[in-house]
Formats: sequence, C-alpha cells, structure tokens
Amino acid sequence: AIFTVKTSNPFKPGYQPHVGYVHVRQNGGQEKKETFSFSVNDVYTKQENQYDEYLVSISLPPGKYKLRHIGGTSGVFPVHGNFAVPVFADVELKPNKIVYLGRVEATLRERKNDSEIRGGSPIPLIDQAVTGFGKGTFDINIYDNYEKDVALFKQAYPVLKSYSVEKAVLPPWKRPAEEE
Repeated sequence: AIFTVKTSNPFKPGYQPHVGYVHVRQNGGQEKKETFSFSVNDVYTKQENQYDEYLVSISLPPGKYKLRHIGGTSGVFPVHGNFAVPVFADVELKPNKIVYLGRVEATLRERKNDSEIRGGSPIPLIDQAVTGFGKGTFDINIYDNYEKDVALFKQAYPVLKSYSVEKAVLPPWKRPAEEE
C-alpha cells in the first residue's frame, strides 16, 4: 500500500513534525492482534517552518488492518518533542495488489479542551510544551489525490511504472473514540 503524508505545525512553526514511522494493526477479528511498524524515510518535499511531505509505502500480507497512527519527532538538542497522529482508519489489502490509500494531511493546533486528543505526550513537560505536541492536537484530512500522488511515487520509484496501482482511499477521518 502507498499513501502520502503532509505534516505541519503552525502552532509552533519552528518545530515541524518529522515523520519517522507508521503503525498498523491487524484488524481481522482474531484474538491476538499484531502491530506492525514501518519506518518512513526521507522527506519528499520540505517547506521550511511550514510543512513536510512524505511518500509512505507499507508491505503486508492480504487482510484487514487499521492504520493506527503516524509518529515521529521534532526539535534539536536540547529540545526534542515526540508526536503521534491518530489516524485509526480501516483498510483491507487484497492479494498481489498495490493500492493507493490516499493523502493524509495532519496539522497541529492548540487544544481547545481536554476532550481533544493530544498531539503527543505531555511529558517531558518542557520539550512537549515548546514543540507544541503536549498542548496541541492534530486536525486530520484524508482525501483522494490519486493522479498527483501516484505520479510522485512513479517518479521516485521507477519500478512502479510497470505496475497497476489500484485506488482504495481511506475513509474521511473522524476523531477516534476513547476506547480505540
């Protein structure tokens, strides 16, 4: 599966979220659910103090999964914050298919109340406050940007030009429930 991610932090612009990993969990009804972690490599596009964009690919056996969260860090010594974008979207992967899951845009803003999910842990207090992750929350938009995104993937990974990429865009984002 492939998808693009754009992260931004207008709340604390000097601390843009740098994606480092994606967590996916099996979601097929089995008693024991397995979590998979995928590293996200380099930034595809960077606009200093505005946003970063990433090309993300994950390889899993066919089945039902939940794209749980996208995480990473921001900052330089001595301030270093951690974040997690709570996507919590269901996806089904078919055998021998490359699928496009869409574009995920996550923008950090200041939390308005305690019912909003934090952008990151409040601890360590200073680091998480300075970067905005402990006092912020992510607004997330998931949408179909197939033509542009698949063209970017084929440019970055020419081997994809010989394959068909099917569209399986994630549903629009909704804030996950507390039990999730």
